[in-house]
Amino acid sequence: MRAVPWLAWMRFRHRPLSWLLVVVGVAVAVALPVVASASAAVVASAELAHSVNLLPAGQRSLIVSYPGVSMPASELAAIARNW
Repeated sequence: MRAVPWLAWMRFRHRPLSWLLVVVGVAVAVALPVVASASAAVVASAELAHSVNLLPAGQRSLIVSYPGVSMPASELAAIARNW
């Protein structure tokens, strides 16, 4: 079993540039999808922030409601007055 690593080492020593090209090619092939995915996420986030900033302040609000939770009308009126 020592012959296989020895032969691989001898081949590497004979043509090191070819191995370097393989390593660079694999590194680029791995990095390209990662960079593309990250840039897509950054662009989507920036576009969302830009779109939200274009909306008037009244349309940027979000209403959250829970089913089954009820408040008396007096509490709702007090909350509405504070806004």
